[in-house]
Amino acid sequence: MLQSFAGERKVRIDYVGLEEKQAFAHKLIEEGDLPEEVIRYSLFDTINSGCSIGANRNALLLYTPGELLFGADDDTECQIAPSPRLNMGLAFNPMSDFMQIWSFPDREAALQSVSFVNKDVLAIHVQLLGRELKVCLADPALAADLEFRQVNTRQLRAIVSGDGRVATTFTGLIGDSGMPTPLAYLLLDHESHDRLVKSDKEYLTAMTSREIFRVVDRPVIGSNAWCVTTTIGFDNRRLLPPFMPMFRGEDDVYGATLGTCFDNYFCGHLPYAIAHLPEGRGYYPRDYINEFASNLLVCSIIATCMVSFSLWDGMMSDSDRLRMAGKFLMEIAQMSQTDFEEYLRLQVVRMHSITITMLEAHLQKHGGSPRIWAEDLEKYIDALQTAPTNPDFLVPRDMLALYPLEEARNHSRLFVGNYGKLLYWWPEIVEAAKSLVARYGDGANFRVRFSG
Repeated sequence: MLQSFAGERKVRIDYVGLEEKQAFAHKLIEEGDLPEEVIRYSLFDTINSGCSIGANRNALLLYTPGELLFGADDDTECQIAPSPRLNMGLAFNPMSDFMQIWSFPDREAALQSVSFVNKDVLAIHVQLLGRELKVCLADPALAADLEFRQVNTRQLRAIVSGDGRVATTFTGLIGDSGMPTPLAYLLLDHESHDRLVKSDKEYLTAMTSREIFRVVDRPVIGSNAWCVTTTIGFDNRRLLPPFMPMFRGEDDVYGATLGTCFDNYFCGHLPYAIAHLPEGRGYYPRDYINEFASNLLVCSIIATCMVSFSLWDGMMSDSDRLRMAGKFLMEIAQMSQTDFEEYLRLQVVRMHSITITMLEAHLQKHGGSPRIWAEDLEKYIDALQTAPTNPDFLVPRDMLALYPLEEARNHSRLFVGNYGKLLYWWPEIVEAAKSLVARYGDGANFRVRFSG
C-alpha cells in the first residue's frame, strides 16, 4: 500500500516498524555505549501497558535530529478550519485562557459549524516553529496587530537575551476533544465560559459530549500549560525532552518536562484547527470528573514530581538541567516505598490546594452562577479535598490495570525512577542518534523506504 501511494503521489515514504526500531536501538547502544535498559525503556512498551505512543514519539525524535518535524495522530484528517475571528497579529500569553471552545451534541453538528479551507498544514506551523521570539516580533505579518499586554517576565527575558525560541507548535482541533475528561471546561473564562453556561442544556452538552471546536483567534506564544499533541510541530534542531514512553498522558509529562528543564523554550499556538475523527469514543459520563479526582494516573505522578523540581532560570545548559531533573527523579524513586508515597502525597496535596484556590476564585468571580455549573465546581473541590485521605489514592489506576495493588504501588515508584534515568541519559542518546544519522544518512538500514 505504501509503495503504491508513494508511486501515485511521487513522494518518498519512510516506514519504521518493530523490527526497524529494534535494529535502531541496537545501533544506538553500540554507538553511544548506552545502557540497554534505558534504550529499551525509551523506545518500547517494556511492561506491556498496551499504550506506547510516547515510545514511538521518542523514536521519531531520534530518527530526525536536526530537522523541523510535524506529527499527527493516526485518527486525524487534513481538513483545516480557521478561527472564525482569524487575526494573524501575534499575542503573548503565559496562561492557558487564550483557547476558544465551542461544544456540540454530535460530530455532524461540529463539522457543519466550520468552513474548511485549502491550506498547507506545514506552512501553518512554520509561521512560528523554530523561530526566535525576537524574530517573531520583527515579522511584519505577526507584528501588525501585536498583543503584548500579557507578556511575562520569562518571555521578556527571553526576548531581550535573544535565546528564546518557539520549540513546539500546536493547532486546535475540530471533532473529538482528545481529553480524558471535560474537567478543563470548569475553568473556562470570557466568551468560552459564557457559551458553556448559556443554558443548562448547553452546559450538559459540553460536560458529556466529546465533540468540540477548539482554536485560538491569533498566533499565541505561551507557556507549556496546554500541551495537547493531536497535531504538533517540533524544532528538533536543538535538544528537546523525551516523552514518557508508556501510558496515556505522555503529552502532559512532555509539557511539564519542557517547562521545567528548558527555560528559553516556548510553545506556539496557531489559529487553525485540524479534524480529529476517531470512532467509538462515545460520551463522558455525567459525573466523571469527580471519579477522575478520586485517584491518579501514571502521568499525573510523573508530572507532579517534575513540577516539584526547580532551578533558577539561566542556570546550566539545557543538557545539564535535563540531567539534574533526571537525578532528582531517580533519588525520589530510591526512597523507601513509605517515604516515596509520603513525599508524593505532600506534592499532590500542594497541587490540589493550588487548583482549589483557582476554582474558588472562579466561583467567586461569577457569583456562584449558574447553579448547575457552580454545583459541579463545588463537588469537584470536595473530591479534591477528600481523595488524598484514601490510603490507596496514590496507586495510579492505569498501573492497577496491569498489576495487583501492592505490585502496582511498587511499579509506580520504579516507573518514576526509570523516567528519571531516561532524562539523565537523553542528551547522550540524542548525540548517538545524530552520529548514526550522519554516518548512515539516507542509506540507514533501520527504516524501510518507498520512493515515488
